[in-house]
Amino acid sequence: MATTMQAISSESLELAPHETLPEFPRLTGPLGRLVDGITADIPYEHKALAAVTYMGLALSGQTELAPPHNNLQPRFYACLIGPPGSGKSAAQKEVNRAFNGLGKVSVERSINSGPGLVAALAENRRLLYVPDEITGAFHKAKTQKIFDDFKTLYEDNKISNRVKAQVTIATGCHLAIIGTCTRDAFEEMWQGTGGGADGLQSRFVLSFSEKRRSHTDIKTANDDLAVAVAVGELRQALTTVPSIIELPDRVGAFTEGLVGDGAHISLDYSRIIDMGRRFALVLAACNGKAQIDDETIQLSRAFIDYQIAAYEPLLPPDSENLVAAFEKRIILFFRKHQPKSHRDCRNNLRPENSPGGLGPFKGAWGNLLSQKILVPSGDTNRVGTVQYKLDAGV
Repeated sequence: MATTMQAISSESLELAPHETLPEFPRLTGPLGRLVDGITADIPYEHKALAAVTYMGLALSGQTELAPPHNNLQPRFYACLIGPPGSGKSAAQKEVNRAFNGLGKVSVERSINSGPGLVAALAENRRLLYVPDEITGAFHKAKTQKIFDDFKTLYEDNKISNRVKAQVTIATGCHLAIIGTCTRDAFEEMWQGTGGGADGLQSRFVLSFSEKRRSHTDIKTANDDLAVAVAVGELRQALTTVPSIIELPDRVGAFTEGLVGDGAHISLDYSRIIDMGRRFALVLAACNGKAQIDDETIQLSRAFIDYQIAAYEPLLPPDSENLVAAFEKRIILFFRKHQPKSHRDCRNNLRPENSPGGLGPFKGAWGNLLSQKILVPSGDTNRVGTVQYKLDAGV
């Protein structure tokens, strides 16, 4: 885990330009060949996560891990993060075009309400929701109060909705999400969702790339033959997939080195580990394996490491308002770096570039001081500026 942790900047909540996340695991078998057959102009991590999410949805309800992990379904809520022009939407489009409805997956680009979500699932029991910019979709969802439905459907296969006297019930349904987002918009979209360790944001897996395509780049064509052959193999895998896939204890060490290292104070490790198990289930099923082997376990651990490394700089604490969001960010900053001055904190969090600007930051700073959560350390820096620290009880 030390290598993974070192990939995160020690001085910033964002990834520094010279640093990278761990490499996204290279998929094996026909799923890996499909991803490799799609143009190399699209970052690998975006293509791979979109492909795993699509195929996991196709497999959902057909296979599961042996007890005690049989509660996990091979479905994901995924978000592809990066600047404009970094291939996020292209990954969505090319992966969906390659699969072309394989596994009776229906693609929906716009869902504006809770009743609309239930109606879409009642019509198409295996639904892939692919909003291009998920930020806009979530803003609509906030007004429609369907976040609880998304959370329910992450692990359940039944949803209902009542409009006056009419009740619509969708049973045996399977939902997955592939959304895209710029990093600047990522924090704002979670405010008010009920996220955090037990909320919607913790159900998402992430891919991140800052690679931009220049207008002078020559677009590399897809290897259509390789993609078609891989899709044929995956179609066959869907017809022969075992209903139960074993996860033997000898290769089940998902937790080794993950818990108790103190580096990630707000992560729900159990949920991230379960994401790794879901990833292992998808790979094993696509490769026609009735048992998760050592190679699959190593790739799944790499997936877990990637998610852990991405979560803290990219996934912010959820808050109902902007002041509360800054309170959490300030506390997180001082847990990592103290004693520090007000200016150090401001320069690190850059409130002028965050939703709400300086006002919520000032309000949060004042709240933490007045409640004595943030207190003077008794030290000053070399120019005499007061240094602060968290109260010992925080």
